[in-house]
Amino acid sequence: MAVTKEQLRTEVGAGPGDDALLERCLAEAVEDITTYLADNDVLDTDLPPTVLDRAVRVAAADAFHTSKAPNGIANQEFDVGNGEISSTPIRVSRDPLRGARRVLELYVGPVIA
Repeated sequence: MAVTKEQLRTEVGAGPGDDALLERCLAEAVEDITTYLADNDVLDTDLPPTVLDRAVRVAAADAFHTSKAPNGIANQEFDVGNGEISSTPIRVSRDPLRGARRVLELYVGPVIA
């Protein structure tokens, strides 16, 4: 898995003071993805590297956003033009692999309970 801290920084728009958090989120994402694949009897070598990297980036970004919104609600700011900024509350997922599962579902297959 070759996702770098700088790629994640660009993905989430993190500042220079977020280095330790970015590293922690990347480490958690790699561990979570590896465990998820092993639990579903899928080897990471069975996936195209780009798909695996995308899943790690998505999981790490979700972990980053969750850590920035400990109560589950993040305020997302948008530039609406004319120098105005609008703030909108957005619910952050509690499941750290929610987005990554969508990336991997083609290779992992359906979950049957």
